[in-house]
Amino acid sequence: MRCTRECTDCGRQTSVTAGPFMHGGHLPLKTWFLAAHLMATYSNGISGL
Repeated sequence: MRCTRECTDCGRQTSVTAGPFMHGGHLPLKTWFLAAHLMATYSNGISGL
């Protein structure tokens, strides 16, 4: 599911996942938020591996 928004003034479209690390990815937005939550709340740190 693509969640795109269109500007009423210029007609340009953008997506909620537009940006450097999520652009063009196929992971759902829910997965990104879960990863951000885990990284922010895990007290011992998370390995990059």
